Amino acid sequence: MLMQVGPEALRSMKRSLGQPPSGIWIYVALGLAALAIVLLVAHIVNRRLQRSRQGRRLWREFVSRLESHGITPAESELLRTLVERQAPSEPLDLITKAEVFEAAVDAYLRSLSSGGGKGQLRNAAGTIRSARTKLGLEEIGPGGYHSTRQLPKGQEITLTIRDDEQTVTASAKVGQEREDLLELAELEPAKAAFKGKTAQLAFFHGDGAFRFRTTLVDVDEARKSCLATHTLALHKAKGTRVRRVRVERPISFRAATEAAGIHHEGTLQDVSTGGACLAADPGFRKGDKLVLEVRPSQYHVGKRAAAQENLEERTLTATIVEKREAPDGRSTYHLEFLHQKADEEQYLGRLISLLEVAARRRWARE
Repeated sequence: MLMQVGPEALRSMKRSLGQPPSGIWIYVALGLAALAIVLLVAHIVNRRLQRSRQGRRLWREFVSRLESHGITPAESELLRTLVERQAPSEPLDLITKAEVFEAAVDAYLRSLSSGGGKGQLRNAAGTIRSARTKLGLEEIGPGGYHSTRQLPKGQEITLTIRDDEQTVTASAKVGQEREDLLELAELEPAKAAFKGKTAQLAFFHGDGAFRFRTTLVDVDEARKSCLATHTLALHKAKGTRVRRVRVERPISFRAATEAAGIHHEGTLQDVSTGGACLAADPGFRKGDKLVLEVRPSQYHVGKRAAAQENLEERTLTATIVEKREAPDGRSTYHLEFLHQKADEEQYLGRLISLLEVAARRRWARE
């Protein structure tokens, strides 16, 4: 029978027997894909096991730290809630880093407040304060403040409030510690019109000045107090302690290079222990030194108060650090008292204190 098959047919049969069928490569590819999937699943499972072991280790250390700080069961439960919501992968950060703790507290209390749980909010507030103290997170480190909830009772605060196109400067002290709102006591002046206003607040700690913005949600004129929203956005101001008050009174001055008999007239818009703002004709440049003729009795203070504080008229030298053109053709000069002497700084400090008192009295009468 084979003898009846031609040579060409035999060669075709041999080629067919020497090559595997084309479908086998599909099975090879599927096998390799399955192997890759198995290896990937094994890797994922291994990573999860490692994370699980690391998570258990971190939680054990977390619990151990809580016990070492004397944390109560109620405080521990709340801290666990904060960790689960804000720092599930790094539980130790919540009890060792003030910025993480305060951010978690802020988010948690906001959620309680929006949910209307006032009773739960009050209970949580007391627990949070106790835990913050035990963990030592109320102490202010090199990084400064991370929340207005860290402000101590009695901390002096200066408020700058924009009211009916006018800027009002007020003073207050931090009142009772509250987690939901910032309580300010001894508010002077205390006006119901401040309610709902946005205020710029400043306070001093150590060698730094800190500022933040808040909203005055309620004002009690009788008790001279107010409530403001808490914030995490506290900023350390550049420089040292600087209090700036508005003056808006005429002032005479000259360039340091001009003779003593020459006088220019301008408006002293505000003044601080570090500098001043002057509106005058645009004849000076950045870097020029100006000699200001300061007359306290003409700046709302009064002759009697100026005499009592021994605030005589005197000259102060300031340097133009910034110049801006005003729509009325004049220029606004931002000045700094560079190379200031100790007695000059004390003089400005007394002047500013009197200006602040005078401003508060004016607003109290209005």
